[in-house]
Amino acid sequence: MKTPEEKRAYQRAWRAANLEKVREQGRARYALNLEKERERSRTQRAANPEKQRERHREYVRAWRAANLEKVREQERVRRIANHEKLREQERAYHAANREKQKEYNREWRTNNRERIREGSSACRETLAACYVASVLRIPVKAITPELLEAKREQLLTYRCVKQFIEVLKEKQK
Repeated sequence: MKTPEEKRAYQRAWRAANLEKVREQGRARYALNLEKERERSRTQRAANPEKQRERHREYVRAWRAANLEKVREQERVRRIANHEKLREQERAYHAANREKQKEYNREWRTNNRERIREGSSACRETLAACYVASVLRIPVKAITPELLEAKREQLLTYRCVKQFIEVLKEKQK
């Protein structure tokens, strides 16, 4: 007869070589003893909840990394369904953590200067409401649609005049 160590080594090698068969046997055993297995699982989780939480976190991280598109879609649907509730939670968090938020914003702006330039130039080119508000030095919410439209027309007129003057200067040369 083999020694216990040799027997264990043989079992490990066999399991490594026959993973699918081991899984099938495990699933069959689980299906036959479903209530017993669930109770055993509950007692194990209750005996070591911190280890169980960490294992679950690892599982969730791995699943989310493997299913990024699915996660994004679920998050998008959740945000749409709970828009007002999420806005209230964000407002409450930002009100409670103003300094932390300011520090985060400052750090983001220093690390993403190019993105800020691109965004502001896009707003400038399309005459977005935020750009018109900054030109008027008025908050976006305070601008009426009529004022917004009038200022856009004025800015477009200024741009056209500026281009016309540049063309004239080039022709004079």
